[in-house]
Amino acid sequence: LGEYVCEAYLDEDEFYRLTQTGGSCPYYRPGDDYALVRHQNGGGNSMTEWEKAAAGLLYDANYDPELLQARAKAQDLCMDYNQLRSTQKDERIALLRTLLAACGEDIIIEPPFFVDYGSNMRVGKAFYANHNLVVLDGAPVTFGDHVFIGPNCCFSTAGHPLDPAQRNAGLEYAKPITVGNN
Repeated sequence: LGEYVCEAYLDEDEFYRLTQTGGSCPYYRPGDDYALVRHQNGGGNSMTEWEKAAAGLLYDANYDPELLQARAKAQDLCMDYNQLRSTQKDERIALLRTLLAACGEDIIIEPPFFVDYGSNMRVGKAFYANHNLVVLDGAPVTFGDHVFIGPNCCFSTAGHPLDPAQRNAGLEYAKPITVGNN
């Protein structure tokens, strides 16, 4: 990230100077809350990219080894899931329970199915998703009970900065998605 690297332990005055003037630190945006950043930051240590994403801050999704490894694992599990026959229901459920943070009873996701991490996706009971569901879960994605999703749907928590320097540095942010019951 070169000149755009910024640690998340700035003092409050410096934090607000950067967020109010569009300073050179790409991890902060106008409207970010110093107390939240400080709390998520453990009071002074650098935040991991996972922690920044969870806090809704800009984070490096393109070059962070931990995030890259988590996405590769999810891609492999999705590939395994998508190769199963429709009669292999127990194997499908077992893979979904491995891939997703939580899933209720009577869940059906028709292949193909793609998810970035899976660890941020929660699904309630009696959930049905038709073919080609895509979930970009940089932040939590929660589906309630008795949710039906049509074919070719995408739920994306990812957003990209309008500032070219931040965008070109490979940064993004993620905001949660919740779909309630029924």
